[in-house]
Amino acid sequence: MADFDVHLDEENELRFNITTEGTDTTASISTRMVLETSKMDFMFQGTSIPGGEVSVIVPSLKGVLNEGLYNTRLEVLVDDRIFTPLELTANFKQSVKVVAEAIVTRRAAPPSVRANVVRVNSGKKSRPVKKALTETPNSTKINKKNSMKGAGGTRNEELRDLLRRVIKKQG
Repeated sequence: MADFDVHLDEENELRFNITTEGTDTTASISTRMVLETSKMDFMFQGTSIPGGEVSVIVPSLKGVLNEGLYNTRLEVLVDDRIFTPLELTANFKQSVKVVAEAIVTRRAAPPSVRANVVRVNSGKKSRPVKKALTETPNSTKINKKNSMKGAGGTRNEELRDLLRRVIKKQG
C-alpha cells in the first residue's frame, strides 16, 4: 500500500516537517529525498521553508519511470552524518486527463433518378402518353399519368434499364 501518490507527468511538491535536536546553531543541515528503483536511485534536494518545513520538488518523470510503487526515504544531513527519519512507499501514476473532440458528419441522401417518356402516335391525332419512373437504389416506383391501354411492360423495362445505366455512371 502506498503512503502517498506522485504524478509521473507533472511536477510534484512534497513537504515534510523536520525537527533537529542536539545540534548547535552552526551545524550545516540539508535534506534530500531518495527514490529507489531496481536500476538506479534518484535524489531530489530539499529546500528549507520557514516554520520547520522542507519542500522537495519531484520533476515530471514521464518516460523515465513506469507506473508503480517505489520505496522512498527522506535523508537529513547534519554536518558529516546522514539520518533517515522517514521511509515511505510512493505510488507513481499518470494523472487523469479527459479529451473530447466533436465530429460532425453529414448523411448523404441516396441518389434519385427520374425519367419521363412522352410518346405521340404520328399520323393519328391522339393525346400524348406520359410515364414517370423514379428509381432509388432501394426502391422502384412507377407512376402512370394518362396511360393508354397497350403501352406495355416492355417500355417500363427499357426505362428501368436506362435508369440503371445512369445510376451506374453516377456511382
